[in-house]
Amino acid sequence: MFDKIHEIERMVENMGEGVIMTDKKGELAVLNPMAKQALGFNPKEKVTVDNLAKYVANQEVSTIFQKRASFKEYAPVEIEISRPHPHFLSAIQTLVKNENGEKLGIVTILRDITKEKEIDQLKADFISMVSHDLRSPLATVKNVIEIIIEGQAGKVTDAQQHLLNLADKKITMLNYLVEDLLDLSKIESGQMRMEFALVDVVEAINDVLTTLDSKVQEKKIQINTNLESEIPRIYGDYQRVVQILMNIIGNAVKFTDKGVITIQLKKENGYAKVSVKDTGPGIAPEDVKKIFDKFYQSKVSIKGSSKGVGLGLTIAKKLVEAHKGKIEVKSEHGKGSTFHILLPFSKKRERS
Repeated sequence: MFDKIHEIERMVENMGEGVIMTDKKGELAVLNPMAKQALGFNPKEKVTVDNLAKYVANQEVSTIFQKRASFKEYAPVEIEISRPHPHFLSAIQTLVKNENGEKLGIVTILRDITKEKEIDQLKADFISMVSHDLRSPLATVKNVIEIIIEGQAGKVTDAQQHLLNLADKKITMLNYLVEDLLDLSKIESGQMRMEFALVDVVEAINDVLTTLDSKVQEKKIQINTNLESEIPRIYGDYQRVVQILMNIIGNAVKFTDKGVITIQLKKENGYAKVSVKDTGPGIAPEDVKKIFDKFYQSKVSIKGSSKGVGLGLTIAKKLVEAHKGKIEVKSEHGKGSTFHILLPFSKKRERS
């Protein structure tokens, strides 16, 4: 038994990730060398449970090591460390229990994510730069095409009109893509400005349905709405709430062909809950967990429609989270999907 314990200790000591273990009293039981180094301590410096966060730069998360700190199990927390040089860690905490369900302690795993953040920033900077550079020439090309379509540059034949309309449609799609890229870049860099005010969710839903009406008619989709009366207003950015709903309801329209889309609005535990249910092809089980990932595309083919680049749901999720809300999806392959958007009711919050 002693040899076995010694082997486990040696394994923890030599792990490539930081490991911190506190017992049921909240006292420090294990701190391997990698954890000590990751947190900015030098090898000879004494570490206790009270000074584990000594070099944590973002003070809002510095309490995660405290004896009575509450935590979300398996939810990664990003930590910025100030020394010996600024770097970033991902911390995942797990509650350890015995066979009787009694708490034995907490295990924290630390992983250095500095390189990952640097790469993400480079990608964000590149996307932002390219998007800005595309915006102006695309606008110019679209204006030229519209002038020719209107006959201002001379008579246009039916064949030319068809090709010009096709080009105009593709330019519009590229403009949407550029706007999505810019929005994503702003959100991820913390530069997305939002003006918070009281928002009527029913009004936002109706605005979206009005915008999508021609597409709904074209695809012969039946829209059923069940909007609970006397829903309190939420505190949010109206245009961004419309954008969230446009991405989700627009997605349902995109994937539904001569089917039914049901939109429900009701109160639920302090939230305005919008549910959008479609009768489209549904989402494959392997896709459900990845559906909100950036640039992820489902393998489902869309009749008569081109695939996007996989940003709409990502942006919707990030905007919902910016409103302190939640977004969920339930789907069965071949039987449609249901998206639930939960936005908290009005609470005074500073503009961001």
